[in-house]
Amino acid sequence: MVIGPTPPGIGMSALGMDDLADAFAAGRAAHIVIDVQNFYCDPAVMADRHTPSMIRDIVEMTDRIAAFCGDTRGRMRRAWVAHINDRTMSDMDLWARTPEHIDRLGLREIPAGFVGEKDIVVAKGLHSALHPGTTLHGRLQAVGVDTLVLSGFFTDQCVKATAHDALAKGYKVCILRDLTGPECPEESPTWGPLKNSGALLLTAEAFRKACGIVPSLASPPGVCFSAGKVIPDLRRGPC
Repeated sequence: MVIGPTPPGIGMSALGMDDLADAFAAGRAAHIVIDVQNFYCDPAVMADRHTPSMIRDIVEMTDRIAAFCGDTRGRMRRAWVAHINDRTMSDMDLWARTPEHIDRLGLREIPAGFVGEKDIVVAKGLHSALHPGTTLHGRLQAVGVDTLVLSGFFTDQCVKATAHDALAKGYKVCILRDLTGPECPEESPTWGPLKNSGALLLTAEAFRKACGIVPSLASPPGVCFSAGKVIPDLRRGPC
């Protein structure tokens, strides 16, 4: 029997640390990586949109996300969500595509080597990764996921919108606040409504501790778009 998230308003409660650890151990948690893609993370592409300091922050954030993915490889389901529109893609006839084809287009946007062999890739056209036009909700339900762990870009747009929709659909939600950019302190107004709705805000270190994950010293933080273009292959081990 497929176990999906609790329908909104039925038995809902805030996600606690023990709940998170149980969901992780039971395979009911999924890491959702939002908009970690070339258009938003490659300095060469961002140069005309962001200041050097913001570009540096995004690159460092991407490196930390890559390290977290490496540490949880094989222990946690993962979905990569790519934003698809006429700015990020050259295909102007997206309206004629099937959802499956659009998801394949999303794969082209994810940095090389990031997507693991068992990871899924989902494309979206609006802020939320769970809006009705995406395949994410159905694919998570099909494998019994009821707890989402969010990271990616941008905190006050796509991450926040995804968290709100996830809570509305009955998922338990954990947000890795130091793996979302721009990074917001826990007391930020960005987080208030989500915390009040039951979302759990954690650092990646706190998540590792709660779920018994030991950072691999053999797998240093990825250098996705840093000097040298060293790209970690998260499918086959340390870079």
